[in-house]
Amino acid sequence: MPTMAELADSILLVTGSVPAGQVTTYGDVARVVGCGPRLVARVLAARGGETCWWRVLRSDGTIAEHLVG
Repeated sequence: MPTMAELADSILLVTGSVPAGQVTTYGDVARVVGCGPRLVARVLAARGGETCWWRVLRSDGTIAEHLVG
């Protein structure tokens, strides 16, 4: 089983591979990495400055309210 640091690095790698002009969801990233979407959100909240976090949306296609504006 991967460590939390390995999962976080994988989440950042997958998120960083989303092409410009395209988006994905927390769940899609989670399926690729092998974790839950809440962990994806937590990692991006903590380390999102290291990747293109704005390309990751909720399953309904929206962004979190606190990020709007």
